[in-house]
Amino acid sequence: MDTKKDQSGNMVSAAEYQRVLRELEARDHALAEAFEQQTATSEVLRVISNSPTDTQPVFDMIAESAARLCHGQFCAVTRFDGKLMHLASHYGLKGAALKVYQKEYPRQPERGSAVGRALLSGSIAHIPDVEADSDYDRMEVARAVTFRSVVSVPMLRDKRPIGAITVSRSIAEPFPDR
Repeated sequence: MDTKKDQSGNMVSAAEYQRVLRELEARDHALAEAFEQQTATSEVLRVISNSPTDTQPVFDMIAESAARLCHGQFCAVTRFDGKLMHLASHYGLKGAALKVYQKEYPRQPERGSAVGRALLSGSIAHIPDVEADSDYDRMEVARAVTFRSVVSVPMLRDKRPIGAITVSRSIAEPFPDR
């Protein structure tokens, strides 16, 4: 039987050693994610404190932080005035792709986009592959920006949507639950 000594000098089987190692790696990964989230929150709060009257730097930092935290390539922060959605900020969008994206706003929310679904439902809208979603009708935008998967999280005030944070990436795969 293959055995090793643990930190206390006790003999443990190789299987037990591997199990403990996997648990430690999972814990390290969870701590790294928590630290990454705390860092992003700290950055947004720092920008808020430095820009008490100018919301644009705050929206810009939220877009950048959300893209990084969700391992996305693109992010848009959308404001909602109760009738129309307005693009407040973006991250990762450039050139022709940005122009196509900007043409979408202002507009009313509808089920044909992730942000529209998030605002209408007041809950997370997750589309693992826009090309496989029969209700998704913003393919011109998806192709111009080159994204396949998208998740949109509503920002709520008194349980009513006031905007959304939408992250997308070119790989057609689900975003993790976190």
